[in-house]
Amino acid sequence: MLMGHSAGAHLVALVGTDESYLKSVGLSFADIAGVIPIDGAAYDVPAQMKDGPPIMQKTYAQAFGSDPAR
Repeated sequence: MLMGHSAGAHLVALVGTDESYLKSVGLSFADIAGVIPIDGAAYDVPAQMKDGPPIMQKTYAQAFGSDPAR
């Protein structure tokens, strides 16, 4: 089982979706029971862009641009 929060969530999501990370250490998807990425701020990106704190609005605008549909 892989679990991570924030940056750790990003890392476990990478490992859980790209088997090359596992293969580099002699493992495969069959060796993990599941992946739990935890990052509440990313559950509703449009809401964070609209109503979140200024730092999050800026962060998401840099990552996704200003179009909410994107």
